[in-house]
Amino acid sequence: MPITLQTKVLAFRSSSFYSYTFRSKTFIMQRFVGNNANNDCDGWRDKLVGKTILKDTDQTSLSSDQVIRESELPKVRRVLPPNAMMTMDYRPERLNIHVDANRKIRSVNYG
Repeated sequence: MPITLQTKVLAFRSSSFYSYTFRSKTFIMQRFVGNNANNDCDGWRDKLVGKTILKDTDQTSLSSDQVIRESELPKVRRVLPPNAMMTMDYRPERLNIHVDANRKIRSVNYG
């Protein structure tokens, strides 16, 4: 539901970020939800966090419950290593996978 406002507003509340953008003198509120207890990213958080991402051809001594193959990930995704630069465009269908230096998954979120 559009909200008519006079100025551009950015508001922060707990782990959520609200952005108001122009639409012919009307602002439409978009909610960007962080990775919190109420947001399990359609089950991906429980499935991925703590596992290591491997290419389909990589060999490993880790058990199958400790790894995830790239082919098992959603098609629209982005793997983000520590201190990686990334675009700031918001794509609600894109799964962002945050990994450490060893490609072990630390967190996931949409955007």
